[in-house]
Amino acid sequence: MYTKIFGQHLFEFYNNSVISKNLSGAKQEKPSWINLAIIMDSPFSFPPTTGFTYRLYNLTKAIQQKNVNVIWIVANRSIKDKADELNLTKYNIPIYVLPEKYFYDKSTILKILNDEKINLVQFESSQTFLEMGIYIKEKLRIPTIIEFHDIESTLRESIDIKDDFDTLNYIQYLSASIADHVICFTKLDYNTLIKKLDVNKNKISIISNGIWEDDFNSTSAFPEKDDSLVFLGNMFYPPNKESLEFIINNILPKVLIKFPKIKLKVIGMTPKELINKYKDRKHLMFLGEIKDKEIYLNELKKSILGIGILLSGSGMKIKILNYAGAGIPVIINDVGMHGYEKLSKLYLVDNNEVSISEFIIKILSNKQDSIVQGQDLKKEVLHNYNWIEISKKYLKILEKVKMYTFKKDFIVHKDFRPFWLQENRIKDNFIQNIIRINI
Repeated sequence: MYTKIFGQHLFEFYNNSVISKNLSGAKQEKPSWINLAIIMDSPFSFPPTTGFTYRLYNLTKAIQQKNVNVIWIVANRSIKDKADELNLTKYNIPIYVLPEKYFYDKSTILKILNDEKINLVQFESSQTFLEMGIYIKEKLRIPTIIEFHDIESTLRESIDIKDDFDTLNYIQYLSASIADHVICFTKLDYNTLIKKLDVNKNKISIISNGIWEDDFNSTSAFPEKDDSLVFLGNMFYPPNKESLEFIINNILPKVLIKFPKIKLKVIGMTPKELINKYKDRKHLMFLGEIKDKEIYLNELKKSILGIGILLSGSGMKIKILNYAGAGIPVIINDVGMHGYEKLSKLYLVDNNEVSISEFIIKILSNKQDSIVQGQDLKKEVLHNYNWIEISKKYLKILEKVKMYTFKKDFIVHKDFRPFWLQENRIKDNFIQNIIRINI
């Protein structure tokens, strides 16, 4: 595998040498009738460190095994140098990484779609779809899918951000109405799309997140428990940060009265200001991103309990799958529970600090029972939320999507960007060339 970088000028990109589709020397599969492009405006790296990229990587990996040709077209929000670029080859997915000016240039996108013989396009946000999805449908006459990782207006409302609330409701309704098919992750988001946004229920499918069993197989022995709780997630994401601070300030002090040696481990990208705010709390351990698989799994497995308590948000929380995959029990409330209705082995608690604290104390008092609960939960998750079965449902959607008829003047001119781009981890010192990640 290697990465080929094209010149800074668009003409250099178009006139450069032809790229081989078999650069790694791997055996070619028989041709697929589905050539899918997934278009996204989000920072990403390998391994995936956010729920957004976790889903797209694993779902892509699953359908690649079913002979679907997939490329990603991505706005460059994170690739700064050759090392970042080379790291992307580990995805084993052909990826176009475009500076923003090219990503939102319709002629550039159209050229890529034509060159790759794309016959189905999937968007990961309403804003990106409205910027280019209508144009693509009109020019190429190919079907489009939009995937709602969350309902953005509901998400903003839950964290008390009311800016552009009505407009966001409208653009999500508009994008869902124009796209040929809509995918969401949970029954809650499904019902919100129908009841609040008036989207036709016949064009909506629920495709959950999942796990690969192999991702949680470790070469080392199961580690001893270390008297810790664990909270997993991207702490730049407001619902995670808000929930973590609730646990630190309202739950942990009550637990420490009964179990003064307990620690709370925080795993995931974390703002420096949050770390500095709690630097004197000796029972807190900010471990940051852990990209080494063995170290990551060991830290999860050593923990007595995974914390799935969330105060806000929508969509399906990846942290629950990671806890369960590692074989540790999970305490969860109604917000965290969305999408996991098939699971009976989660510790579901009332949404108040007294109930949460008392339940954690109860679990810590019966460690052996919690170990058994964690193993039972892992079996349940592997049965109900594995990517192979999930991808079968997804593939059926890809096969059935039909062209949607629309009016050519049905266009939105206001410029929007996805909510996650407001996280202050997003910087702007990225490579300004168009990058093609080849496999």
